Amino acid sequence: MLGVFNGCGSRTISKGIVVMATFMLLSACGGGGGGGTPPAASSSSIGAQLTANAGPDRTVNAGDRVELDPGVTLVGANGFSLGNGALEVTGTSTVSTDVVKIQWTKMEGASVALSTNDTTSGKAFFIAPDVGIEANVKIVYQLKITNAAGKTAEDTLTITVNRLNKKPVVDAGADISSNADLPLTLTGVASDEDGQVVKYQWKQISGPTVTINNASSAEANFVAPTTDVSVALIFELTVEDNDGAVAKDQITVSVAAGGAPRLAIHFPSAFGIYGKNTISAFGSASAVDGTLASVTVDAGTGPLNAVVDAVGNWRLENITVSAGDTFTVTVEALDSFGRKTSQSRTLNQTGFSVGSGDDWDETVGIGIDSALNKLYVLTSGFLLEDVTLLSVDLSNGNRSQPISSFDKTSQGLNDSALTTMAYDPIGKMVYAATAPAVGTPKIISIHPVNGTRRLVSDNTRGSGATIQYPTSLALGRNSDSLYVADVNASRLVEVTVANGNRSTVADASLQTVPVDAPATIAYLPGNSQSSGRLYWAPNLVGDNVVVDTLLSVTPSSSLLSNSFDFFQGTGIKNMLKGMVVDSARNSIYLVDGNDDLFTVDLTTGYRTRLAIFTGSTRIAFDDTKGLLYLVEDLNGGPVVYVVDPVTGNKIQLSNK
Repeated sequence: MLGVFNGCGSRTISKGIVVMATFMLLSACGGGGGGGTPPAASSSSIGAQLTANAGPDRTVNAGDRVELDPGVTLVGANGFSLGNGALEVTGTSTVSTDVVKIQWTKMEGASVALSTNDTTSGKAFFIAPDVGIEANVKIVYQLKITNAAGKTAEDTLTITVNRLNKKPVVDAGADISSNADLPLTLTGVASDEDGQVVKYQWKQISGPTVTINNASSAEANFVAPTTDVSVALIFELTVEDNDGAVAKDQITVSVAAGGAPRLAIHFPSAFGIYGKNTISAFGSASAVDGTLASVTVDAGTGPLNAVVDAVGNWRLENITVSAGDTFTVTVEALDSFGRKTSQSRTLNQTGFSVGSGDDWDETVGIGIDSALNKLYVLTSGFLLEDVTLLSVDLSNGNRSQPISSFDKTSQGLNDSALTTMAYDPIGKMVYAATAPAVGTPKIISIHPVNGTRRLVSDNTRGSGATIQYPTSLALGRNSDSLYVADVNASRLVEVTVANGNRSTVADASLQTVPVDAPATIAYLPGNSQSSGRLYWAPNLVGDNVVVDTLLSVTPSSSLLSNSFDFFQGTGIKNMLKGMVVDSARNSIYLVDGNDDLFTVDLTTGYRTRLAIFTGSTRIAFDDTKGLLYLVEDLNGGPVVYVVDPVTGNKIQLSNK
């Protein structure tokens, strides 16, 4: 009920607040003037009633549009301001009763972005925010109106925002190719943005029936059936969140006839855009019984014999591809009994976009999970909402919604000045470093399923050397430590993940080649926890070098590759963007400051340029399949590539 004055007697006030402008009467109410009946007052002597009514309190769902209507008309509009969740419109009038100011101010509750369709009405709206894991949140707005006489009235409006449960996200994994009678594992990944996944259930949809072990967990297993012909089995993973919402995904397992050779194609990828006339291919093959007789590769111009080593790794380069918009690479493995296994890859020769999903502004770093067939991408940008962790599905190029959004405090720490990242495929964890303009740098962890962010090390957690400016991270030997390049302190630091302790493993006191402004590092494990090698490059402008630091009780360094030495190949330039180690090929792969991709021989230091990129590029290496992945930031958006580390052939895997 709105508040009004009732003559000279009592008054009632409930939701609205009423301001009554009155004038002095000649005779006071209730006495004086000889006790006669008081004369009737004119309308001008009573004045004008000013009432603020923000409307009834209401309950909405997250994502709903919430309208704010002042219910009055502004006169003589001449001013407008909007920002920080508040709106003010002003006008002018010589009539005392006219409304000349309307103000909406958020008094409490979650942050919202207030908007309006015009600048004179005082009407506004906002989209009810995500409430995270809370059941609901309350947002209180105050409406204040002012008339030309300077009188004001106020009212408040409470909006209760209920959580609208979001379905979980599930990925049953990349399709699998196998031979008969082999044990196979189904690995699913699920997450729930506003809760948690509480139930997993695998079931078989089609194909010869098999027994699924651990069917009610994220990771199940079975034995491929015995079969005389190639068959396909389809499995479905269903997950349920704590609010009862479900999501499903399927995976196809192709099983070759019993006894046929095992075959895997690592490159080229199963999809993508490739515009050159020749391509390379490599993978692995083995005989189930008997011996492997041959591996042939055909890109539409006739089969060619691949080179196969003693353990079944096969490779063929400079394969001419057939003309047209698409071409197919078919690989066939033959054993000594004449049994065959074949697989194919079809690529586009033209096109631009690959995969679905949104893109991102800037790439901080990338990490590969070969088992899940995912590329994790840490992103940044101008706004806090641009700082996220997402993934790219390497079976189709699709880009996920953010797994971790740094503007969501419900997911943990929101330090956004990110400099680098590293991924642990064994412990399934992303690590990142921050270097804020004000405050202490941090090493943090980001869970790649639920997106939670936790502190690993800073001056409040762990003891030891204070990291001044971390520019590069490398995963330690057993996933229990990280190596950090501290460019400002000219030292290499080891961080223990469990307790955050920091210890200097090499610094400017080293003999031969002191540590000097290390900008990029890569780690090659040794035979023990305390051994191994750290390869690093300094923050230099112009010709650069790669230094080999041997980790031991008494560490030492030597110059592995020097761009000033022309006998060691093409020079690398400026501050490196990233560096990874390939122990199987005894090589380092690096992206220099000009965004060129190089390989460096770990024995001779010889440098070879593999590929040229034009945008800022980040690099990761899949040591299971021997593949390089790079993300190139271009004006039109980021592009994900898979690269053959021997030939430099690159296939475009994902971009919007």
